[in-house]
Amino acid sequence: MGIKVECPHGHVFKVKDKYAGRKGLCPHCPGQVVVQVPDLLSSGETEAGYRRIVAEEVRVRDVHSDDHLGGGGPRDAQPRRARRPQRPFLLGAG
Repeated sequence: MGIKVECPHGHVFKVKDKYAGRKGLCPHCPGQVVVQVPDLLSSGETEAGYRRIVAEEVRVRDVHSDDHLGGGGPRDAQPRRARRPQRPFLLGAG
């Protein structure tokens, strides 16, 4: 996601999450910045990301449960071919 950082001179940029709690230099000027650890409970981006992930998991679960139960999708409209019985493997035959 990235963490929004503002340097003492007003430059705003994003850094990777792995830099949370560390100090660094502004890429636009010689100003030093401290990357704050975001408050996960009040972050709007975090909530939106959480909702997106949950919706994706529900969608995937529904797709898999439809496949397991026969689904009723377009591919189920055609009858399935019966499998041929497998012949036993004979050693030394040939």
